[in-house]
Amino acid sequence: MATVVQMILLFIIGATVGWTVEFFYRRIKHGNWVNPGFLAGPTLPLYGFGLVGMYLIASIDFGTASEFLQKFISIIILCIVVNSMEFITGLVFTKFFKVRLWDYSDRKGNVKGIVCPLFSLIWSVIVAVYCLFFHDLLTGVISGVTDNSVLVLIIGIYIGIFIIDNVYSFNVVARIGKWAKDNGFVIKYERLKDTVKEKARRFKNGILFLLPFKTKDGLNSELEYYKGNYSDKRQSVKNNDLKF
Repeated sequence: MATVVQMILLFIIGATVGWTVEFFYRRIKHGNWVNPGFLAGPTLPLYGFGLVGMYLIASIDFGTASEFLQKFISIIILCIVVNSMEFITGLVFTKFFKVRLWDYSDRKGNVKGIVCPLFSLIWSVIVAVYCLFFHDLLTGVISGVTDNSVLVLIIGIYIGIFIIDNVYSFNVVARIGKWAKDNGFVIKYERLKDTVKEKARRFKNGILFLLPFKTKDGLNSELEYYKGNYSDKRQSVKNNDLKF
């Protein structure tokens, strides 16, 4: 059974690798450097929890007669779990904060713009690749990790920074959510980041990479600018597509 330290280490690996992949994906797709996710630091919790979930479920012995059947069951369960995690996370942020962390509205077969067949297939392929090729390797690496004082100290520092980041970032999201409710909007988070960056470039103002909403004009001003420059009828919370 993996220790707490090993689980936290898995979370850190998943969250950091996920952030790195998303970071370069946005660079390739959009041509600019954008800090992905809603946290300030280089971490995406959804990927961290995803890796922990994949490790734990793939480690379960289902008592099957063949290794193939064991992995097949793990893959099926994980496909359901990973895609459910994406849907629940997107649903919570959209419903309670009026913020879309990602948006699949332009994808065929999407559900509320939160999940879509294409990305569900991508996550399912990632799950299958993990179970077939990486789980045993990762198990070997993690099993060799001991709860030494240096590692515990490093993880403790990470957790401390992670907690502070969450408190700050959720406060920002809550403020954005309040503004969105007052103005009848559902904010597309990545679009808001792009709008703030474009405004800063237009007026030659500086902007912090890790704190994109900490500008000299203030968050409310940035939201008003977003509202004035991004008029999309689909943003209205009155739209039936956004009712849950």
